[in-house]
Parts: sequence; structure tokens; C-alpha cells
Amino acid sequence: MTVLGGRIRRPLTAIRATLFVKVTALVIVSTVVVVVAIVFQEMRAAERQATGNLQDTAAASVGGFAVQAATPVRFGDGERVLALARELVVRTEGDLVALVVTGADGSILAATGDRAEAESEQLRGAAGAAAAAVQIATADGFDLAAPILGSNGETRVGGVATRWTTAGARARAHSGDAFTLAVAAAILAAMIAIAVLAVHRMISRPMQRLAVSLKAIAEGRYDGPIEALGRRDEIGDFARHVSDLRDRLVIARDDEEARDRDRETQQLVVTALREGLDALSRRDLTSQIDTAFDARYEPLRGGYNATVAALQQVIRTVVQSVGLIRDGSDEMAGSADNLSQRTETQAATLEQTAAALQQISARVSETATNARKAERIARGAQEQAQVSEPIVREAIEAMAAIQNRSSQITQIITLIDDISFQTNLLALNAGVEAARAGDAGRGFAVVASEVRALAQRSSDAAREIKELVNGSTQQVDHGVDLVRRSGEALSQFAGQVDDIAGLMTEVAQAADDQAHSVTEINVGVGQLDSVTQQNAAMVQETTVAIHELRQRASALSELLQDFRLDAHERRPAIEIPSTPGAPSGRAAA
Repeated sequence: MTVLGGRIRRPLTAIRATLFVKVTALVIVSTVVVVVAIVFQEMRAAERQATGNLQDTAAASVGGFAVQAATPVRFGDGERVLALARELVVRTEGDLVALVVTGADGSILAATGDRAEAESEQLRGAAGAAAAAVQIATADGFDLAAPILGSNGETRVGGVATRWTTAGARARAHSGDAFTLAVAAAILAAMIAIAVLAVHRMISRPMQRLAVSLKAIAEGRYDGPIEALGRRDEIGDFARHVSDLRDRLVIARDDEEARDRDRETQQLVVTALREGLDALSRRDLTSQIDTAFDARYEPLRGGYNATVAALQQVIRTVVQSVGLIRDGSDEMAGSADNLSQRTETQAATLEQTAAALQQISARVSETATNARKAERIARGAQEQAQVSEPIVREAIEAMAAIQNRSSQITQIITLIDDISFQTNLLALNAGVEAARAGDAGRGFAVVASEVRALAQRSSDAAREIKELVNGSTQQVDHGVDLVRRSGEALSQFAGQVDDIAGLMTEVAQAADDQAHSVTEINVGVGQLDSVTQQNAAMVQETTVAIHELRQRASALSELLQDFRLDAHERRPAIEIPSTPGAPSGRAAA
């Protein structure tokens, strides 16, 4: 505590000294600044007041002088004007440093004052130009000019210009500064003393007492009083925080003592539990904690003893279950081996069936394709027959037209033959008549003979043409009959082609249905084959898992051999013989 107390005491002492000095210095500086500012403002106000009074006095004096000097100026009485001017200068006690009076023509009637000679020309211009009272500021004062009016108050008879200095007014204003400064210094000293005393009483002394309280708290003494708790400022807040700190430290000390007692009790509990857990680590399930714990930790002892008893019962149950697992695993291993063999056989058979169905599906698909081709050929023949039928019909109509034309030609040839016969008769009659005429009709007889010969040849030609036309008519009749029979045969062929096309469509549809059915059967067999393969894999994995279960049961039996379940005997381990040829662990997988 000495080191802690010393470490705390030094910062508190430094804080106290620094805080007191800083606050005191701040108060002194603030007081000095305030007092100096007040005094300075007061002096400035007095100076401004004196200057204002001087300006008022100057305005009144110049106005009065202008009234008094109006008559002398109007009559040009320079001596009287000068006397009035000197009287005004004396009366102003040095504030008026120059005065110039001008007449109506701007000439100087009088000039007086300390600066009248040096500044008369400048003031002369101001006096001559002044139409009314005018004030102009200068470096150390101000100029004031005014007109001099006649008795009627309107006619300007002259002018007056003055120059005033504010030095005397300022000096008179500052004549009481020494007393003011002395009073201000006394007030400043009194305020500083009061401020220092107040800082000491309100800040320094409470901080010293709080430092003493903090030192006592640092040394572990929590029963001392803490002052300034009732204050409503920062010192009071600090004192209350110190009080809260002391209360918390008291609580922390009590808690630490309680924790020390708890640590001793916990150490006893931990020791007993460690011994019990050491026994459990040696697989001794007969260990119990007989020493009673504290009331708070008694449930822990009961829980430990109950856990050990429950674990002992669980181990006994596990030992019994291992035997049951062994018997069940033997039966499951045999069944799994048989099921694996049957599943593999079934998978091979389904694989062959799937291959055969694929071939059948290919053949049926090929048959359906050929049926579709035959259907397209039959449809083409049907379309050709339908196209040929109107052509044959047109041929029959054309042959009928030829037959009709042949009949008309026969009639024409018969008419030609009749004409030839009549011509022959006429030629014969002409020849007879020419013979009767003798020589005169000899030429006509020759012509008649030629006409008869031509008529005979025409008759012979017409007869031959008629025979040819009759033969053609017979051939045309035969052709018409053949074309008609061809049309009838073609119509029958078209009907048969329609029937064949319908049958081929049905065959193609049936072939497609068969191919689709075979494809679905093939897909189903493929899925069945896949499922069978998966079942075979699962059966194999199950077989491996069963054999692994047997091995794990053997390992568990070896572990259970080390557990001590009775205080006087050790339970022998359960022997689980391994099956010959059984796969080892996951190696069979």
C-alpha cells in the first residue's frame, strides 16, 4: 500500500498545486483584463466627452463672435474686430489657436492667435467661402468657419474662420487618471485577494481533503469520512465518485474474501473429482466419492456417483448387446452373401435380356422404316393412277371425236364420188353432143373426154379414200374400245392401289406401335437392369458393412475386457470368432 499510496499521492499533490496556480492565474488575468478594459473605456469616454464639449463651446463662441463682430465688420473697423477676437482667444484658455476675420470683399480685417500668422491664408479662404457654419477635422483638432451677417440676418458682410486644438481638452480629461488608476489598482488587488481566497476555500481545500481520502482508500482504509458530498458542483461530483469508488472497493474486498473461501472449497471438490476421474481413466467403474461436499457442490458429487453407476450399467448392457450383435451379424452375413449371389445372377440375366430386346427393337424399327417406304411408294402409284385416269378419259373423248370426223369424211367422199359420177355422165353427154356436131364439136369432144377422164380418176380416188377411211374408222373404233377398256382397267388398278396404300399405312402404323412398345420395354428393362445393378452394389456394401460390424464387435469386446465392473472380479471379454473368408473392413469393398 505504501508504494500505491506514494504513487497516488504524488499525482494528487501535483494536481492540487497545478490546479490552484492555474485557477489563481486565470482569475488574476481575467480580473486585470476586465479592470484595464473598464479603465481604458472610461478614459476614452472622458476624452470623447471633453472633445464634444469643446466642439459645442467652439460653435457657441464662433456664433456669438459673428453676432458681436457684425457691425464692426460691416463698417471695416479692424481694431474693434481684433479686440473682440483677442478677447475670444483669451476666454478659450488656449483651445482657440487661430482666428481670421474677412470682410465682404475677402480681405483680412483681423487675425489673432498662436497660429494666426502661419495659417491666416488657409483660414482666410475658409472664412470667405463659408456660407453657413462649417466644421472640418484636422490632425490635432478641428476648423470652424461661419459667415458674418448684417442686421437683417440675410446679407453676408464677412466671414470668420477659427482653428481649435483638442490637446487642452484631452489634458483636462486625463487630469484625474492617476486617481482613477489608483482606485482601479485597489479594486483589482481586492478582487484578486477575494478570488484567491475563494479558489483556496472552494477548490484547493476540498481537493486537499479529497486527496487525503483517496490516499486512505489507496492504503486500504475505507472507514474515513469524505467531505464535499453535498456540493452541487464538479467538486461534489468528484467527491461522490470517490465515495462510489470506496463502496465498490469495499464490495470488491468482501467479494475477494468470499472468493478465497470458495476457492478452498472448490479445491477440495476438484481434488475429489480428480481422484474419481483418475479411477475412471483406469476403467475402474467401482469408484465412488464418499466424502460429503459443501451444500452448493453436493449435487455435483451425487451427479458424479450417479453417472458412474449409470456408466457401469451401460457397460454391462453393452457387453450383453455385443453377444446379440455377434449372433445377428452371423445370420446377416450369410443372408447377405446369398442375396449378393442371387442379385448378381439376376443382374447378368437382365443384362442379356436387355441386349436381346435392343436387337428386337432394332429389327422392329427397321421393319417400320421399310413399311413407311412401301407406303410412300404405294401412295406415289396411287397419285400416278389418279393423274392417268383423266388423261385416259381425254384420250377416249379424242378417239370418239376422230370417229365422228371419220364418219363426216366418209360422207364427203361419197358426195365427191356422186359428183364424179354426175360429171362423168355430163362428159359422156357432152361427147355425144360433140360427135353429133362433127368437126365443129371436135375440140369440145376432146375437152369432154378429158373431163370424163378426170371425173373417172376422181371417182377412183374417192373410192380408194373411202376404203382407207373405212379402214381407219374400223381401227379408230377398235382403238376407242381399247382405250375404254384401258380406262376401266386403270380405274380398277387405282382402287386396288388405294386399298394397298391403306393396308401399307396400317402396317406402318402397327410397325411404329410395335417399335414404340419394344422401345418402352427396352427402357423398362434397362431401368430394371440399372436398379438391379444398384441393388447388387448395395448388397455388396451391406455385406461389407456386416463383416465390418463383426470386426467392430470384436474390437468393442476387447475394449470392454479392461473395464472393472465388480469390486472383486473382472468380466472376461466376449470372444467373437471371425468368419472364414469374410472380408476385412472396407478392403472387401
